[in-house]
Amino acid sequence: MQWMSYVLAFSAAFTGTLVGTGTAAVYLKARAILDHPNERSSHTAPTPRGGGIAVVAVLLMAWPAIAIASSARPSDSIAVIGAAAALAAVTWIDDLKGLHPGLRLAVQFVAAGLAVTAIPQSQLVFQGLMPVAFDRVAAVVLWVWFVNVFNFMDGIDGIAGSEAVSIGAGLFLLALIFPAQGLAPGFAFYALTVAAGASGTLRRTLVFPPRVRSSPFSAA
Repeated sequence: MQWMSYVLAFSAAFTGTLVGTGTAAVYLKARAILDHPNERSSHTAPTPRGGGIAVVAVLLMAWPAIAIASSARPSDSIAVIGAAAALAAVTWIDDLKGLHPGLRLAVQFVAAGLAVTAIPQSQLVFQGLMPVAFDRVAAVVLWVWFVNVFNFMDGIDGIAGSEAVSIGAGLFLLALIFPAQGLAPGFAFYALTVAAGASGTLRRTLVFPPRVRSSPFSAA
């Protein structure tokens, strides 16, 4: 019965982003919200930017539902979902108008710090290699580093989406193999919807035109 829930969750997230990305691409192209080829990208023609907004929209609907279904602590859910929404919002504004790098970085640190508050005090990200305070600070720095590395990759068509699929699928498999390792309630579903959402975007951007930049948190 649990497998049916996984299939339904994957199907819903995949379909939502498949349709949403296509709709977003048409809108972005019509409004000339384009990423023009430069020395950092592999694009050969102007490409709609912001197509990953469909992934964000789907996840911001799916994650609260998963949190409620899994009886997660409301404060933890709000912290993680709020952090994701903040990153997506500042990225979208940056795509439209351009923001100072310092402001983008500040928002990234605040969002990462907010998300880290959802980690129980008894659990250490670096497995006890450092005290709790340093563990949390290092986690925030590593998170911000990853956001920017992920953004940097988005100049190549499909690479950011492929990594999101790989990470989401990998975490989902770990949740199935090690279900009693202190993972958050609903962890497998959170990971699965990330993989499904990224898969829907890849399917749309790499198979159906017009192609779009797929990173939901791109800040280029």
